[in-house]
Amino acid sequence: MDRLAVSLAEIVQQTVEDYARVRTWKGVSYALADRERGRFAVLMLPDAERAFKPIIVVAVRILNDTAVIDIDTTDRPLAEALMNAGIPVEKIVRIYAGEPAPTT
Repeated sequence: MDRLAVSLAEIVQQTVEDYARVRTWKGVSYALADRERGRFAVLMLPDAERAFKPIIVVAVRILNDTAVIDIDTTDRPLAEALMNAGIPVEKIVRIYAGEPAPTT
C-alpha cells in the first residue's frame, strides 16, 4: 500500500484495529471507529465470569491533522505503532503522558 495515498485517519484506524485483534485474558476486545469525527478506540469487555471491569485499551482522535492519543493502557505504546505505520513523531501527541493538545 502506498503510504502517501493513505490518509492519517486510515492509518490510525488500521493501527487501532490491530490492538483489538490481540487475544485477551477472559475478555473480548472491540475496535470502535467514528471516521466522520476522527475518533478511534479499543474497548475490552470481560467474558461472562466478569474477571475485570470493562476498560478502554486505547483511544485516539484526529485533531488539526495530528493523532492525539488520549488513552493508552498497553505495554505496546500506540505512539510507536503509529510511527511504525508511517506517521511522523511530530504528528503524534500523547495526552495521557502529559503532552499538550494541539490548539484548534
